Amino acid sequence: MSRTSDYKWKKLRDSLKPQIDVCNRCGIALSKDGRGAELHHILPYSKYPHLEYDLNNLMWLCESCNSSLRDSIVQRTTFINRNWVS
Repeated sequence: MSRTSDYKWKKLRDSLKPQIDVCNRCGIALSKDGRGAELHHILPYSKYPHLEYDLNNLMWLCESCNSSLRDSIVQRTTFINRNWVS
C-alpha cells in the first residue's frame, strides 16, 4: 500500500494542517489548506520506516523543497524556521 493512500498518514497530515506556515527550508508561504505543502520526514521514511508517524521526525516543506530532499537525511540547523511539527 502506498503511504499517500494510507488512512493513518492522511489523518495525521490533516491533524497537522493548522501548523502550516512557511516552508521550513526556503521560507515560502504555504497555503493553510495544505495545497503545495508536504510533510517531510527529517530522517527518510525509506531508511527509518519505524519513524513514519513520529512527530519529531516531520516538518512542513513546499513541494519543490520536499522533492529535492527526498531520501536525504536533513540537518534541522540548516533551516530558517524553527517551528517544527512537534
